[in-house]
Amino acid sequence: MDATTALPVADDVTPAFMSEGALAGDADAAKLRRDGFVIKDFGFADADLAAAADATRRVGAAGHIRAQDLWRRDTAVRRIAAHPPLLDFLSRLYGRRAFPFQTLNFVRGSQQKPHSDTMHFSSNPVHFMCGVWVALEDIAAEAGPLVYYPGSQNLPVYSLNDIPGTDYIAHYEPHVRAALDAGGHQAEFATPKKGEAFIWAANLFHGGSRVQNAKLTRLSQVTHYYFEGCVYTTPMREGPRGPHIRSVFDISRGGHAAQSRGGRRIFPGLLTMAASRWRNLKREALYS
Repeated sequence: MDATTALPVADDVTPAFMSEGALAGDADAAKLRRDGFVIKDFGFADADLAAAADATRRVGAAGHIRAQDLWRRDTAVRRIAAHPPLLDFLSRLYGRRAFPFQTLNFVRGSQQKPHSDTMHFSSNPVHFMCGVWVALEDIAAEAGPLVYYPGSQNLPVYSLNDIPGTDYIAHYEPHVRAALDAGGHQAEFATPKKGEAFIWAANLFHGGSRVQNAKLTRLSQVTHYYFEGCVYTTPMREGPRGPHIRSVFDISRGGHAAQSRGGRRIFPGLLTMAASRWRNLKREALYS
């Protein structure tokens, strides 16, 4: 990890919405701060929603339930991820420029156990990441919709050091279940209409509910966003030498995102960049 090139030091070490005074009177900021999520309609183009839905169906026809980074092959997926009104909204709530770095297009419900995205990808300073789930069709309650736990974003941001064991299924998932139960957090389910977006804070615990009707699709696009002026990390790959610095691509600007900490530029290792490129090539081949 290299640290060169002096940069300005940002004084906003937490997202703007987390401070009651920073966005006083802003209902969206208040809801995100209180509940950890906001549901909005950003006026995505009907043609883009339809094209992204068709691209997602093709993934299903090839035998997959989801496709990661389909934006590399489909321009409609990319336009939804980089939709200007959505980027402006996120940038206002967080106080830094938002940019999309990953897409996940779902054919059917994932049935994934509750988790926080901060275990998979995080930032320094923490909390400068969020997810946006866009419905590409009306989502039925029987299709295994998104399950989420309002207020759970206020639970600790767990690292591997907080878990009694390093196995994700055997240790992390039971740890999360116990924390949600102990905090009295109740599950709610998202069944948005086509074009609606469910936005969640980085540490909101969520997953995929049980699919009750296997004939139903759950066509949807999840895009994850970072905010500039941070270091971007993979907590699950943290080691004795410290955090794992991600190689992050800014989908909206078409280049790798600059990373900084303490006023200095930070670069991911060459092996990390090479591995990232190799994974991207494999994904492009998988969904072609």
